[in-house]
Amino acid sequence: ITESMIMRDVEAAHTLMMELKALGMQLAIDDFGTGYSSLSYLHRFPTDTLKIDRSFVSSMENSAEDHDIVETIISLGQKLSMKLVAEGIDSPEQLKLLKIAGCHYGQGYFFSRPLSAEQATHFLEQSLSATAPFESASMGVEP
Repeated sequence: ITESMIMRDVEAAHTLMMELKALGMQLAIDDFGTGYSSLSYLHRFPTDTLKIDRSFVSSMENSAEDHDIVETIISLGQKLSMKLVAEGIDSPEQLKLLKIAGCHYGQGYFFSRPLSAEQATHFLEQSLSATAPFESASMGVEP
């Protein structure tokens, strides 16, 4: 759910989110940092995940201000026990900075361009088969 969508009708969004949570769904706020939400709303909504908007991630290497914003969002999410996803990771340096800051997950062209369902299945199968021997060996199991 995008931050801006939530802010269009806060009460309706809250009601819908509570209904979805009651069904056992996990909820993420997408594009966090680009809307005009209050921190009190963030705490009030039953959100599991914050997705940090790519506009901050893409410029965090060259902008101390955007780097600080990303670190602040990560710290806030950690304090609220939320999962954190950085959008728009395009370089190994961005990934490194996000890992140091404590971001849990990432998405972006650094990992892969958009894929069809068939391509994604193949990509995941290849990734799993490439890491399986390493993971087995590291756990003391013969590959």
